[in-house]
Amino acid sequence: MFHKNTAAFKQAMWQIPGLLILAAVIALGVNHLRTDGIALVGNWSVGARFADAAGESLVVSLEEARHLFEAQGALFLDARPPHQYAEGHIQGALSLPWQEVDHAFGEIAARLEQAPAVITYCDGEGCDLSHELALFLKELGFRNARVLVNGWSVWQQAGLPIQPKADGSNKKSSLSGAIAPAEPPEDENSAIVVYYFHRTLRCPSCTLLEEIARSAVAFGFEKEVSSGAIRMTVVNVDEKANEHFVDDYKLNTQALIISQVLNGKEQRWKNLDQVWTLIGDEAQLWAYIQKEIAEYLKS
Repeated sequence: MFHKNTAAFKQAMWQIPGLLILAAVIALGVNHLRTDGIALVGNWSVGARFADAAGESLVVSLEEARHLFEAQGALFLDARPPHQYAEGHIQGALSLPWQEVDHAFGEIAARLEQAPAVITYCDGEGCDLSHELALFLKELGFRNARVLVNGWSVWQQAGLPIQPKADGSNKKSSLSGAIAPAEPPEDENSAIVVYYFHRTLRCPSCTLLEEIARSAVAFGFEKEVSSGAIRMTVVNVDEKANEHFVDDYKLNTQALIISQVLNGKEQRWKNLDQVWTLIGDEAQLWAYIQKEIAEYLKS
């Protein structure tokens, strides 16, 4: 009985490879005949990896991206998480984190509609955030969406314009170095408060102003922000509790206000009304905001 079972087992072991080969042949034949068969040889080129649903490459070369940047022919979108964007990004790029695209998209939709082209980027050759973002934009009708592969790294390596990191280590801008340090506040109720007042319905320039003001404060006054000597507050004056600010600061439009508070009492304030004249020049606007804040710190 034992010998019979052994013989049957050996016969089965010889038959298994044959069955596997037969199954593979049948599978290959079926895959070949199907119109939606799986490709047996993959195309792993950059152009193929970063393609749209039709197989068309979305990749833009660094040289073409640079040309579009210099000609102001494209809006750059940083698909990385917000904290990475804050550490440094392509000059003028907007933050549209892929993980937060559902609620962040509405804030920049108007600017996207005005852009002749859109270039998304993230960091690392294997990063797919920019690709996913570009595909999302194309599905929404932005047919001019492109991807700068490994964009943040290649842009820096080429020495192209960037927004400085919060620690000031990027030397593309010397604005941060021109700011005099401030002493810590006497108490938590003493500070320079930078207010950005806006309404519920916001124009693209209004959103841009807030972004530039936030970065000018954070990147230019990191020590003062950490100590509490400076803080920025964004206020929607359309909300009932905030309506008094319209009269307090004589507001007739969105505005950037610097207020000096000492021991809980406002000592003086200033409306930075030149922001709207400089809104088209990000570097000049950045410098103007930092200069005005620095003047308040000195006094």
